[in-house]
Amino acid sequence: MKKNLLISISEKAIKYEDFNFTSEQIENNWLGTIPATEKQINDAENKLGIKLPENYIEFIRITNGFSAPNDIEQSFENIENIDFLKNIDDFVIEAYAYLP
Repeated sequence: MKKNLLISISEKAIKYEDFNFTSEQIENNWLGTIPATEKQINDAENKLGIKLPENYIEFIRITNGFSAPNDIEQSFENIENIDFLKNIDDFVIEAYAYLP
């Protein structure tokens, strides 16, 4: 069911040319990538020291990353690039440092 939703998003976005898609994305009519492997999932969990949420694992088993379908939405990084926000963008942490 979730894969059907991602397929629908891909098809509609590419059809309506809402974004600057790659020729590969247009040819395949798909904004995703190949699914993550169990090793990639285990490696990410070990690196982060956490158990990833089941709905996220289900997502990356469908596509290990997903391009933005337009100029407004965010892309989803592949599992090798996920990390804690403090390790990715310390400016965001500093911007909210005044909060208790």
